[in-house]
Amino acid sequence: YRLGTFRAAAARFEPVPSASSERTVAVDAVVAVQEARKYLLRYGLALSSEYEAVLDEDLQSVGVAADLRDRNFLGRGISLGLGTRVEKDLASVRGLLSMPRLASLPLRTNVSLTLRKEDETSSAGTVYSDDEANLTLEQRWRPRGWL
Repeated sequence: YRLGTFRAAAARFEPVPSASSERTVAVDAVVAVQEARKYLLRYGLALSSEYEAVLDEDLQSVGVAADLRDRNFLGRGISLGLGTRVEKDLASVRGLLSMPRLASLPLRTNVSLTLRKEDETSSAGTVYSDDEANLTLEQRWRPRGWL
């Protein structure tokens, strides 16, 4: 459950009368789990308006974005995702890998890579290009409940 593989988990204990004695009560443990959706698809329409100081212009654009994520890659609670965003002068692709534990340590580890290409054209016809590649590594520590 802590890995994020299940949306819900509940245990109940049912006594077993034939196996019980005066000092002990035998029980059967029944665990009910509800698995989270394995795949997650998000998509949307993007509307943006920004002032570009280099061009001294207000830029408006319409675009689309989509993200697809496998929330239980290899059955280990690992998330693996791919996303894209496309506008008139902008295209980006990003990949994500998220692990709930690093080896046996309670460190959630997220790694993402984003590739982005943007071209802007001034009213004078000058084209400005901006190509970026960003790699992000993030770790979160979840201390024990008593802290």
